[in-house]
Amino acid sequence: MTNQLRSRVCAHFKEISRDWHEWFLSTGRFPTAGQRQRVRAADYPRLGAAAWPACDRRRLWDITTIAAINIEADDDLDANRPGYGDADQRRVLLAGMFADCDTGFGERVEQAEPRWGPLFGQVLVVRR
Repeated sequence: MTNQLRSRVCAHFKEISRDWHEWFLSTGRFPTAGQRQRVRAADYPRLGAAAWPACDRRRLWDITTIAAINIEADDDLDANRPGYGDADQRRVLLAGMFADCDTGFGERVEQAEPRWGPLFGQVLVVRR
C-alpha cells in the first residue's frame, strides 16, 4: 500500500531544478535573500514534476514556469494599488500576461504586462 501512495515525479525533475531556479531568480523579481529563499523553498520544479510526471524536459520547464508565475504574481493581482486593486484591473493584468496564447507568446505580452509578461514570453510556444 505504501508504494501505491508514493508520488511519481517526472524523470527530468533533478535535471531542470538547479537551472530553473537560477533562471527564475535571475529575473530581478526577487531582490532580497529572503524572497529568493522563499522561492527555492516553494520548489516549483517539484510541483510541476509531481503534477505532470510523464512530460518531457521542455514541457516540465514550461509547466514549472507557468505555476510559479501564477503563484508569485498573486501579490500583484491582489495588491491594493493603482492598476491592480480591483477586479477589472486584475482581468486586464491576466489578459496581458496571456496575450497571444493561441499563436504563441511574443512582444505584445511583454508590452501589455512588463513584470510577468517577459517570463511568459519564454514559455512554450504553441506548436502546430
